[in-house]
Amino acid sequence: MKKKFSCILTGLLVCLMFISLIPQRAEAASVSFSGSGSLRAGNTVTVTFSVSGKGLIAVDTGFSYDSSKLELISYNCLRDGWLMDQNTRGGFLLEDPTQSNPINKTSKLFSVKFKVKSNVSAGSSVSATIADIYATDIEQKSSLGSAKWSAKILAPLSSDAKLTDLRCSNADLKFTGSTEYYITVPYSVSSLKLDWDRSHSGADVSVSGNKLSVGSNPVTITVTAEDGTVKRYYIYAKRQQDPNYVPSTDAYLKSLKVSVGSLSPAFDPEITEYVVYLANEIERLELSGTARD
Repeated sequence: MKKKFSCILTGLLVCLMFISLIPQRAEAASVSFSGSGSLRAGNTVTVTFSVSGKGLIAVDTGFSYDSSKLELISYNCLRDGWLMDQNTRGGFLLEDPTQSNPINKTSKLFSVKFKVKSNVSAGSSVSATIADIYATDIEQKSSLGSAKWSAKILAPLSSDAKLTDLRCSNADLKFTGSTEYYITVPYSVSSLKLDWDRSHSGADVSVSGNKLSVGSNPVTITVTAEDGTVKRYYIYAKRQQDPNYVPSTDAYLKSLKVSVGSLSPAFDPEITEYVVYLANEIERLELSGTARD
């Protein structure tokens, strides 16, 4: 009986020793590999690998990506005190050599920078995978599975910054496709009521200078395409004088100042001649005046 019990105990010890040699999945640990989910051909993107755990002092990973669509630009360790290098599996080995800054919660560990190749077509996708991830703490090496990033390739940004129509409901404006227009509006029109049609729906349109003063006013319509290309349309609007306007006859100054010295006599709107006494070394004098009307 004792011999049978001893054999059972020995078998259990052997099983426990065998299980301890197998990397275990760390409890409450997780990983992510994240970056922009939409890109265009020629874009660069930085994808960040994060890991959570307790007392982690090393992380060893596999790494794969579609080299026909993505160009690997660089990789970079994001955690202070840790070292990063490529391993024999084509992935990355990161470790805290002094064990002074272990991971005890979710932490950004490293990033990978890619460039989408110019021949990648819109509608396709690109991806990269951090696989066969193992994390080591002071007691054991644990498997954390894998993490994948992917992004959809969008159509190229449009350079179309044209208008197909430009309308004004309170002025006579006939759009011809030209970039310059000259109109005359009555005094009652203080701003142009403009509307337009864009050649490309992704373009942005803004208007400046649309607060009209009496006289000539340049109103600018700026069209900015998706890729930043800019095209401007100009309306030179002449606003007529107020029919009830009575021109002022006041030609007096409200003030007159000099930059150096002082006026003699003191300024008076009725006095039109003054003397300014200056030191010999003064070579420049600036005058400024404000009209009373």
